[in-house]
Amino acid sequence: MTKNDTNLLRCLAILLITNSHLDAFFPPGSLLGGGGALGNALFFMLSGLGLTLSPAIHQSQHILDWMARRLKRLYPALWLIVSLLSLTPGHGIHWRFPDLFKLLIYPTPYWFISALVLFYGLFYLIMRCCSARLRVVLLIGLCIPYAVGYLHFVDLSHFSIENNHLFKWIFYFQTMLLGSVLADDYRRHHAPRARTIIACLLCLLAYLALKSLLAHGLFLSSQWLLHALTIPILITALRTARHPCVEALVSRPGIQAFIRLFSGLSLEIYLVQEVIIEQPRLQHLPLPWNLLCFWLITVASAWLVSQCVQQLGRLQLFSKKEADA
Repeated sequence: MTKNDTNLLRCLAILLITNSHLDAFFPPGSLLGGGGALGNALFFMLSGLGLTLSPAIHQSQHILDWMARRLKRLYPALWLIVSLLSLTPGHGIHWRFPDLFKLLIYPTPYWFISALVLFYGLFYLIMRCCSARLRVVLLIGLCIPYAVGYLHFVDLSHFSIENNHLFKWIFYFQTMLLGSVLADDYRRHHAPRARTIIACLLCLLAYLALKSLLAHGLFLSSQWLLHALTIPILITALRTARHPCVEALVSRPGIQAFIRLFSGLSLEIYLVQEVIIEQPRLQHLPLPWNLLCFWLITVASAWLVSQCVQQLGRLQLFSKKEADA
């Protein structure tokens, strides 16, 4: 079983997430800087799918050991980037324990990481205690706190469904559970039919149309439909990515290398992009040169961070072997 399908979706996810932060690079009033919510949902769904398919989740491994393996992927890159940012103007660190804990441990400056750390712990407990049917029930049952949060904590006077972090965490945890629910279907590897691709495109068009209406202040009380449309998009996108035509396309050497690069650096790209986006010189460049320069600098920076983290990990392993000897 290849990973071309999940790599493709992970690559798409980081492109969408990053693009949603690039409003300053597009003409004012343009709707081109979007897609973050869909990208986040894709990433959490893929995370739930990958964790469910991993043998480690089904072994008698203590939650602390299991969490440690997950967190080793997140925190070294985070600590390296925060340390480097502390050396730049305007990003100084307050060397008090509460501030350091919030910055380096939890919740960190990145809501995505704070959500993922919490989700990992909850996901482990659910996988160990709940059957596949119970996970479906829990996925549907989370619609109740979602509805309560939507009615009482979301400001429906403007497009704000993604602004309330604790509220949207409910939905993103649902997408993570959805990945777990889809794992059995994924294992069977049924080739998708043409109607699956058509359904995916239709749901995506409906999503974009609704997003455009909401951006213009219309149907604001129906913002929840964006999240509702995201679920069938995720399901059909996962199946579409396994279509023979799509697999043949992404298996081409150049395209496959591009997808592997972006999917492999998705965490690092997410972490480094903010400080690069803030650079006025890049924002003032004409389109598309601003985007080209941004992506070149971002990918190069993400790759350097990835390499530094790998080298630090090897040094730690080498030191451990020396100590054991």
